[in-house]
Amino acid sequence: MNRPLLNRIVFVLSLAGMFLAIYLWKMHGTPDDIPCGGSHDCSTIAKSPYSEFPVGSGFPVAAWGTFGYVALAMLSLARTAATPARDKFLLLASIGVSLVGTLFSLRLTAYEYSIHTWCKYCVASQILIASLFLITFFDWLGSRRAPLVKSNA
Repeated sequence: MNRPLLNRIVFVLSLAGMFLAIYLWKMHGTPDDIPCGGSHDCSTIAKSPYSEFPVGSGFPVAAWGTFGYVALAMLSLARTAATPARDKFLLLASIGVSLVGTLFSLRLTAYEYSIHTWCKYCVASQILIASLFLITFFDWLGSRRAPLVKSNA
């Protein structure tokens, strides 16, 4: 692994996202009880059909987010002991998971924008998953430029 600091940041942000998503998943069952700082925007979003995937009939979006953050944390942990070839695969998998999560989260953010209602927890999760995508992507870019073997010539 060329840049272990970035991998540690990915791990910590994945854990933060996982705890946030677990909280939202738990609160999805009682959306009126979501503390949203005086507004009812969080409960409006949680009660909407867009808070489930597939829309209106599936698992809560927060459940999917939990699974995604857990996957990212596990991939990050696996990278700590990976061979260079396996590290590259795990990094690409992390990019893929975080990209899907970012696009998935943007779907809900677009819905929030369309109804002019914002859930601060959803926005925080959007920032976390987008940050994870950017960090893993830039880690990959950096690993492509770094030489694998130093020359003694």
